[in-house]
Amino acid sequence: MKRLVEALERRGHPRVEWHLPCKLLVDGRVHRGSLWDVSVRGFFVATGAGLRPGAGAVVSFDTPDGEHFVLEVSVPYRRGVARSLADLLPGGVGLHIEEPPPAYLRWVEACQARADAAHRDAPATPAHPMTR
Repeated sequence: MKRLVEALERRGHPRVEWHLPCKLLVDGRVHRGSLWDVSVRGFFVATGAGLRPGAGAVVSFDTPDGEHFVLEVSVPYRRGVARSLADLLPGGVGLHIEEPPPAYLRWVEACQARADAAHRDAPATPAHPMTR
């Protein structure tokens, strides 16, 4: 399990767990999706839209704070998922933002600060629940 966690965290930029509805424009067609795990350079979109490595798209979404983003993205590569994990993970694609706008960078920074504060303020939980 430790190796799985390490493999997932070998990313260039830290991710913030976030779930927002989004729209994905691919080849003139609009697909609905859910934006997950945002970073300054990209995010995962849970969607049924099929995108190949190198494909470009446009993602739009609204934040809970009322900001609206329209971002040009691309699929940097496609990683296979072990068959044993495929049923546990949502279908979708990781997307890369080549030149994120300053407002998006500020939003991700604010999300990270909120997540850090929530983590600091959360009560400590035991590694193993006690049973009686």
